[in-house]
Amino acid sequence: MSRERPRDNWDIDVPVARVGDLMLMRGDSEGSARLSRALRDAHATGPRDEQQLPGKQAGLLAFLMRHHRHIVSKSRLIEAVWGPEGAAPSVLDVHMTRLRHALQRLDASGAWVHIETRRGMGYALHVEEGEGR
Repeated sequence: MSRERPRDNWDIDVPVARVGDLMLMRGDSEGSARLSRALRDAHATGPRDEQQLPGKQAGLLAFLMRHHRHIVSKSRLIEAVWGPEGAAPSVLDVHMTRLRHALQRLDASGAWVHIETRRGMGYALHVEEGEGR
């Protein structure tokens, strides 16, 4: 059985990933990304409309976006973002906490975008169309 080796932290071949109004754009530095909302109102920009994400958090979000609304196991996330050498589950937990904080800065209520934790199963990203505005 052959394993897919991640090209980088993204695990996707495009410079922009989008689910609903949530956009993740490749950054300039190693694996980093910009997280933002696709705003329908050109005058609605502000400091909370865009967040910088380090490589591992960008990789986690990109993978969860690729599997929107599907539960992804911790082991699958670790392999997708850290590769075959892996990382401890506690390392994943720390990065998921940081990623949740970045998402909360875009949507404090969690009504528009949130990461669901299913104990013993994994995580799922939920992005609601047009919510949290």
